[in-house]
Amino acid sequence: AQVTDIGPTGLSYQTRVKTADGSERLESHRLPTRTIVWAAGVAGSPLGRELARSTGCNLDRAGRVLVQPDLSLAGHPEIQVVGDLASAKSYLDPQSPTPVPGVSPAAKQMGRRAAKNLLHRMKGRETKPFVYADYGSLATIGRKAAIAMVDMPVFGRVKFSGFSAWLFWLFVHIYFLIGFRNRLFVMWDWAWAYFTAQRNARVVPDAPTPSTLPEHGASRQAA
Repeated sequence: AQVTDIGPTGLSYQTRVKTADGSERLESHRLPTRTIVWAAGVAGSPLGRELARSTGCNLDRAGRVLVQPDLSLAGHPEIQVVGDLASAKSYLDPQSPTPVPGVSPAAKQMGRRAAKNLLHRMKGRETKPFVYADYGSLATIGRKAAIAMVDMPVFGRVKFSGFSAWLFWLFVHIYFLIGFRNRLFVMWDWAWAYFTAQRNARVVPDAPTPSTLPEHGASRQAA
């Protein structure tokens, strides 16, 4: 389905339907609703299209680059693609690889594997496929509320929620920030938001264009 319009009373969308003669046509629909949650995902960086144009690599529907098991491009082993730009799979089970989720731990692990593979290639050694280690998931769902699903060495996968999960979410995010200064600034920003129920927003306005600036003659006449 393809959304064609979103309004205060609902949304319109089109679907492809097959006719009796085997051809396809677009059929319009209207879904009345007062609450719309848009979860269409994100598109890959324009760099993916540039790579496809220059190297002939394939892209998925989101514009991400389809990579080899070792995160390289097909036909270009000297190029490694990681993070949100890569449509990668984890080869924990080589017979049935699984898609890698678009989360920061996966991107960091892909970066480490890509760096090691580049070193292996420089030394004439065989590269290794990427294997994603899933340590769990964290999500904050409100003030002093979060959900956590974490893999523990002894207890296995542990699930908990509420205030304790929220504190754990705060600790994990602060811990993985780079540098003491970043940790301090984020802690201060979060403390301000918690105690004042306000958020600091950095607004960068557009630069004024010549059409929005008063003309020199007009300003002098007004003076």
